[in-house]
Amino acid sequence: ITCNEMPSAGTNCFGRGIALQRYYFDQKLQKCRSFEYFGCSGNSNNFRSKTDCENFCLANADKVCDGSSPLKDPSGQLQKCTSSMACPSGYNCNAKQYCCPISGHFSVII
Repeated sequence: ITCNEMPSAGTNCFGRGIALQRYYFDQKLQKCRSFEYFGCSGNSNNFRSKTDCENFCLANADKVCDGSSPLKDPSGQLQKCTSSMACPSGYNCNAKQYCCPISGHFSVII
């Protein structure tokens, strides 16, 4: 949900229009972009650095599934799994709790 939210500048709590440079994930462009944050309120799509934003919202396949593409939910977020919430057929829940394709299985999207 965090990475799907629109950026929110929040409210001014430092006085005199002081703003901080922060980063949000742009779902449409699939990249982290800067915005001005006024210090209070806002939402959780608000990161102190571009690296923090990318690490949270752009967990790439190399880090998540050892080079293969992790399963994504309908909103584009990586599909998490637990012992009580298994991955669908063709995927295994890895140690990082992401649904990764089982070697030799391919998904066909129609």
